[in-house]
Amino acid sequence: MAFVTPISVITRRIQTNARSSFRPRRSFQATPKMTLQADLDHIALDCKDVDKMLSFYCDVVQFAPVQVDEFRKGQVPFPSVRVSEATILDFFPNKQQTGLSGAGHFCFNIPKSEFPGLKSRFEQAGLQVADPVSRSGARGTGFSIYITDPENNMVEFRYYEEE
Repeated sequence: MAFVTPISVITRRIQTNARSSFRPRRSFQATPKMTLQADLDHIALDCKDVDKMLSFYCDVVQFAPVQVDEFRKGQVPFPSVRVSEATILDFFPNKQQTGLSGAGHFCFNIPKSEFPGLKSRFEQAGLQVADPVSRSGARGTGFSIYITDPENNMVEFRYYEEE
């Protein structure tokens, strides 16, 4: 299997380099010009039992399976379920069993035109931001950057070329 930079490497870089570098203003006041429109692209979950998660979300909730056969054949590192046309849930096998990391994050899809400005704002806020990497998501392959928020949650922002 050939993968672009593993998410575990990106996670390690972010957690090592970006922790607690964000310093919020004393008080927050939203203004109309501060509005970024985004859609939830995916949520990645660490799973003790991927099969139980697939069974629950496919059989009980009735979400459609995504890349389950490819996962079982070892062609992709995790399966997913489709929540909507725009959103999926990714089920990462438990890290202790596989060595995989990168679950436990959420991803926003933003317009490509907003991407450079967002990356710049993150850098101006003192966050460490790596160059965009190509990743598979709810709508195909997109380009993503990762940050950690003030509570150390990993957050991914991505855009898709076709949008």
